[in-house]
Amino acid sequence: MTSKAALTFGPVSNSIELFKEIADAVQVYLDMLYTCNPELVTAIFHDRAQLCTIENEAPLFRTVEEYREVVRARISPESLGAEREEHVVTIDLSSPTQAMIKVQMRVNQSVFSDYLTMFKLGKEWRIVAKTYYRVELS
Repeated sequence: MTSKAALTFGPVSNSIELFKEIADAVQVYLDMLYTCNPELVTAIFHDRAQLCTIENEAPLFRTVEEYREVVRARISPESLGAEREEHVVTIDLSSPTQAMIKVQMRVNQSVFSDYLTMFKLGKEWRIVAKTYYRVELS
């Protein structure tokens, strides 16, 4: 007879502190979107992260370097004096080193819904994957 593994894992130890660390890392991400500071792309993304969305009914994949150029070329909401419109929808902590975060924010005439997969590498949380959906406002 084989034993069956549990379908769920127990609580992650030190989760309160880990949630705070993740929230701080997500704030860097949201600051990057608001200020369009390409240096913050480097600060929050792992250099081999994958970014993807669907455009024109086909998947679009970007490297971190390509995304850094998108951010660099964008007019920042900060420079327009726009109010910050953003919120963390959920943080799902699956282990002491892995989390999935859903955030929503407005960047100029677009509203984004992002799923961020983050790993804790050493003492820092980094985005290793981002999938997103954009709605253009008129």
